Amino acid sequence: MKTFSKLFSKLIVFVISLLIPVSPLLMSLLFWKKKFILEYGNSVKKMRIHLEAISQGPVRHFLEDVFLQNKNIPVQIQGSCVQCGNCCLEKKCFFLEPIGEDKFQCGIYDSTWRRFSNCNSYPLHAEDIERYNCPSYSVVPVRIRIHPETGEKLNGNQLTNPF
Repeated sequence: MKTFSKLFSKLIVFVISLLIPVSPLLMSLLFWKKKFILEYGNSVKKMRIHLEAISQGPVRHFLEDVFLQNKNIPVQIQGSCVQCGNCCLEKKCFFLEPIGEDKFQCGIYDSTWRRFSNCNSYPLHAEDIERYNCPSYSVVPVRIRIHPETGEKLNGNQLTNPF
């Protein structure tokens, strides 16, 4: 499956690269934001930067872990977003918008289409936090306990019946 996702992710990046000249128009229509067309040159430049960033692993991550819904996620994540922009392709996301000093927000956060992206699942596992050097999320080790009578494995959140 990993070979398939690696090849398919390269195909996706290649197709997107062919669409870069029309991407501002497509994004304007898809997200109802005319600024992508009005700032065509800047939009194309940002899309090239975005494409380079997603070609470094996020497309494959989406295919393997989000789209195919990898169920083997051995950790729990704690924390909340501080709007640093690191997880947004290290501040290279086409849709990222500055909102203050070192604060960013997603320009399509409320869009239905965003639900189909990596963004909606961040952080999925420890590699996500590491990849983007996230300052606010952290991994909580999952405690594995053994039921004293049955020998059955229990994760740290399950309670045993004392009776």
